[in-house]
Amino acid sequence: MAAYLFNGVTNYVAATGDSEYREAVLAVWDDFVDRRMYLHGGRNLSSKLKAIEGSILHIARGLLQRELQRLGNFQWAHSLARLTGEARYIDTADECYTTHSMLRCPFARQ
Repeated sequence: MAAYLFNGVTNYVAATGDSEYREAVLAVWDDFVDRRMYLHGGRNLSSKLKAIEGSILHIARGLLQRELQRLGNFQWAHSLARLTGEARYIDTADECYTTHSMLRCPFARQ
């Protein structure tokens, strides 16, 4: 999932101090928030489940993917907050995690 990739880049920046990657990862986060994107990229857990559309297994798979997406984005926000010392990353992720549905996660600062 994309959030885990960007979290890894953020941790790399924290470990190495690489300024180019730091600028890039902060720019991606700003796009993420300003354009109200929601990074996910969940993949099928099993090709067999795809054939069982509408079943409880299909529903559970979707719920699991959305929860992993939400966790990945929250983890990334936490890493950015540690990197920069700015609480705005946690505030944004917390707003989405606790008050908005997964399908309509706006990441909007109001």
